[in-house]
Amino acid sequence: QFDTWPYPSNNYLYSRMPWLFPVGTAGTGPLLGTSTTTGLWFGCIVSYSDSGWIPAPWFDSIINHPGVIWYWMREGSARVLSVSSSNLNGVYGAGASISIIVTFSNAVTVTGSPVLQLQGIATNATYTSGSNTNLLTFTYTVQAGDFTADLEYASTSALTLVSGSSIVDWITSNPVDLTLPPVGSAMSLGTLSNIIVNASAAPRVLSASFLNLQNITLLSPGMTLSLRLTFSEPVLLLPTTAAGALAPASLLQLTLNLGTTSTPRLAQYSAGNNTAVLTFNYTVQSGDRAWRLDYASRTALALQSASLVDRTGTPATLQLPALNGGFSLSASAWVVVRPLAGASCRSILDILPDAYLYNGIYYFSPAQSSASISPFYCDMSRGGLLLLVSVYNVGWNSAMVLSRNPTTPTIFNDYSCLTYSDTIKATYAVQSQNFVYVLEGLNRQRYGGVFRASSYQTLLATTSVQTAVWLVSQYDSWNFDDWMIEKRLPWRGTTDGLLTTSAAPSNNWWGTIVSGTSFSPAPWMFYSTQNPLAIWYWFREGPAAVQSVVCTQGSGQFVSGSVLTFTVTFTHVVAVSGTPSLILNTNPSLGYTGSASYVTGSGSRFLTFRYVVSDPDSTTSLDYASTSALVLPSGAAITDPVTTDAASLTLPNPGAIGSISADSTLRLGCFSAFDSSSYVSCSPTVVPLGGVSTCTIYSRVNGQPQRTCARAWSNPVSSSPLLSVTPPTTPTIGSSFTFNVSVATASVVSQVANIVVHSVLSPVYFQIQGRVDGSSSIVCNATRVAVNGVLNCTIIPRVNSVAANLSDVELLSLFSSISASAGRVNRVAASWFLFTAPAACTLATLADPISSIPFYVEVVTATTLAVGASVTSAALGTNTSIPLVLRDTTTGAALFLPVSQLSVSDGGAGGSFALSVNAQNLYSLSWSAPAVSDAGFRSGVYNVSVSWSSGQMWFLLQVYAVPDSTSSVVCASNATVLSLVNCTISARRQGVAISTLSSLFSVSVAGSPGTGSVVSTLADFGSVFSFSVQLTSVFGAVVVSDGVSGSPATIAVYIDAPYQDASILCSV
Repeated sequence: QFDTWPYPSNNYLYSRMPWLFPVGTAGTGPLLGTSTTTGLWFGCIVSYSDSGWIPAPWFDSIINHPGVIWYWMREGSARVLSVSSSNLNGVYGAGASISIIVTFSNAVTVTGSPVLQLQGIATNATYTSGSNTNLLTFTYTVQAGDFTADLEYASTSALTLVSGSSIVDWITSNPVDLTLPPVGSAMSLGTLSNIIVNASAAPRVLSASFLNLQNITLLSPGMTLSLRLTFSEPVLLLPTTAAGALAPASLLQLTLNLGTTSTPRLAQYSAGNNTAVLTFNYTVQSGDRAWRLDYASRTALALQSASLVDRTGTPATLQLPALNGGFSLSASAWVVVRPLAGASCRSILDILPDAYLYNGIYYFSPAQSSASISPFYCDMSRGGLLLLVSVYNVGWNSAMVLSRNPTTPTIFNDYSCLTYSDTIKATYAVQSQNFVYVLEGLNRQRYGGVFRASSYQTLLATTSVQTAVWLVSQYDSWNFDDWMIEKRLPWRGTTDGLLTTSAAPSNNWWGTIVSGTSFSPAPWMFYSTQNPLAIWYWFREGPAAVQSVVCTQGSGQFVSGSVLTFTVTFTHVVAVSGTPSLILNTNPSLGYTGSASYVTGSGSRFLTFRYVVSDPDSTTSLDYASTSALVLPSGAAITDPVTTDAASLTLPNPGAIGSISADSTLRLGCFSAFDSSSYVSCSPTVVPLGGVSTCTIYSRVNGQPQRTCARAWSNPVSSSPLLSVTPPTTPTIGSSFTFNVSVATASVVSQVANIVVHSVLSPVYFQIQGRVDGSSSIVCNATRVAVNGVLNCTIIPRVNSVAANLSDVELLSLFSSISASAGRVNRVAASWFLFTAPAACTLATLADPISSIPFYVEVVTATTLAVGASVTSAALGTNTSIPLVLRDTTTGAALFLPVSQLSVSDGGAGGSFALSVNAQNLYSLSWSAPAVSDAGFRSGVYNVSVSWSSGQMWFLLQVYAVPDSTSSVVCASNATVLSLVNCTISARRQGVAISTLSSLFSVSVAGSPGTGSVVSTLADFGSVFSFSVQLTSVFGAVVVSDGVSGSPATIAVYIDAPYQDASILCSV
């Protein structure tokens, strides 16, 4: 409850939602209230007639006349509106306490200790006060080492409820939305407060700013600007050379981004030594241009034979704040540098895009030779410069009428820059021979109007003779007479009429803008508004005029059917009626034009026009036809809604800044987009039957790449039915296009054919290779070649047994594979072959799709042979043939050497060896073994080697004798059933132990009533062989046969074991 009053009560507020009453007696009665009565009742919010109550009967005996009654609907729960700080903007060091205010839409209740997380700082701000209000205070104490150039919370979720804490709506007790404004937004901590935390040791630059500049400033050559760097603490600038060697200005310099490369633009240090703020000066030079003035980089601050330290001698950090950040030079003011002789609001409107314009203060110099700048108030939405505003009737005099509060222009307080009015009028010449000014009283666009005056008249007149004035547009109802505004340009008069339209000043006279009388602020209109509270005097700079024309699609190639939209930007808001047109120069070579039609934009500065590209259009740089290309067909108009004047439709010169072609390059059509400097390149141009050549068209104009359309090259023509062409289709638009030329597969003789891509280009010739057949042959200069040597062979291509030209046939593609019976053959040219495999390569085949052509080569030497190791078995008294292969050490490929170059050593095996080689280059070593003799049996393993001049290979020869019945077998006896029985064979011949093969013995198990099985097998070669058997009955015999003598030895092994299933029968 607000204040004290009884509830509910018909004399105050009743327990009822306000409701709409039907109108009672005409002219009386309640309309909206909480009571049930219908007379003059209390708790009334709106009544039909006040009946002396202002504004309605509210509370009986407490507040009968509240003056104003408000009725609100509370929308939803509380939410965060903004975050700011109650501390003054500035730098805070270790131990400082910073209060951060979180503002909610409604009052909230807090329990516990919520925290606010800060950006780049480990310490949180902790809740300290504000429960049951909409302002919560959080406190952050700066810790040693903390630093931030702009104190800000960490994120939109930085307001955190730690354990046991809560924030709820004070009225509804519902949890509130704790989402903070986006970091860096208009309502964030970093935007609403400029708090710098610096608890580090070294001084550093906290911010850069222009001195006495803000908002948008327009500078021209000759003007001097001052800027300053604010450090975290006072700094000393100390020369490091002899005293007087350097001027103070050269000790410290700041490079600016004025777009010059050869000569950097340097702002020179001017003042501030032993303080925290250093000042720099720079005078704008001829040629300087900057869209938004700033320092060139974060390292733009440089010392010249000097040092910059704090009072303890610690060197300062010279790194500047981030470019385009909240503490950079450009953040303090938007400074545009342009070579203008004189400037005004219209100058800025012509330079800056609409997105950056606002109604407010701008800085510039209207004088054509002035080197100083001043602030002015510009109404960019209606196109006006504020000359004077009169709010109070005190403090004015003749001098003040010309210039009052010149550094703080505002529409809410007394202000005048009338002294510049004629200069501004001259800077921007107005339409025909007149100019426009605006007078307003009480409120904007009230009690006044838009006036036109002859341009020869001065805005600084001191007489009342300038009556060449016309009313263009009237605000509210009034007449031209001496009781209101007179038909006269405002002039500077006496004390009672310091600036007036009246011809006869007196103590209380009308149509006065500035006066020292008791009127507030001056006697304006007798019948309408005697005390208007404020009177505004504006100069409107010229009529609405075209600023620029751009194509919204931007640069590109556009063919028939493409839709282009154009934006025509005016200096002021315009009103459009009918359908204006923009004439485009769509085919300059043929003199064709096209018409873009108006679509939308009336009531704004931006008019949209639309054009559809058609087939006749052909240009490499589209623009409108002339400066008068914006035309008004019958019934169409483009006017200034403020002055009702026709807007100036003069366009920038085609090609000049502001024109279509200056903003983008628009190419239309294809028909004139190339000339004879274009060319076609194809690869290959020698093509076999069934082959494909890839071609590329290069569009050129005077030898330079030129974008054109694929359809301009859509009809290539072939001179032969063997060639088929696929016209280019992709890309649709480009400066090069690729297509394929295919050759038929029919078997024909070689021939030449061409294609013609376009009449302006030379034909492209192709050599079609004929097809060879099996009558082709190969002739080599030798049939034998050394390893790694080169054999010169010639392929003789033939068609029907007739020799064909080597360059005219499909040799390289058809004769593409070589197969060899052994070794490796590498093809190094059309008719040369390199034999790299040290092997016997005696048969190779060159294959084409029709036949195979064999040719024979023999490799006769080897550089390195492998040492082989293998085992061969042979019986004494027999003849044995042993196959051998010689191989390359590295590759393993088979080699060949003449038999005469090889020798054999028997390694003690005896007998005789003989080497031979067959037609397939396979070697055979024949051995006649020694005869068997009773004196000794030469059985064993011998190392037989094959040697030549540069190497050797060897193999193991197993020589064995055949055993006879003198061999013996011994097995263990008395084994149990299913147990293993170990047996040993001793190989003998004529009772003498010999080495032999185990395969000459066979082992089996027999017996009654059961048998058994051999568990382990014999070794391959030796004189003693072991094996095991497993019996399946109580009696068995192991039978060993030598397999040679025919009288095998049979050995019975008797097993003494109890019967496993015996039984005992008893009668009693």
